Amino acid sequence: MARSQQPVTVLVRDLVAEAAGAGAIRTDDVDGATYMILALKSALSTSRVLVSGQTSISRVRGSTS
Repeated sequence: MARSQQPVTVLVRDLVAEAAGAGAIRTDDVDGATYMILALKSALSTSRVLVSGQTSISRVRGSTS
């Protein structure tokens, strides 16, 4: 999995470095900022999957809540 994410990680890191260089964001740690963005992206994806699964379970059970 890590190998397949390498191009995305490189792209995000380059974007963070460019944004920092342009003054659009403030960071002293490009790698740390990149990690935080990718971790947030991963958490959001996981959350969406879990919520989607709960919705599917509710439909099976006939619940609307």
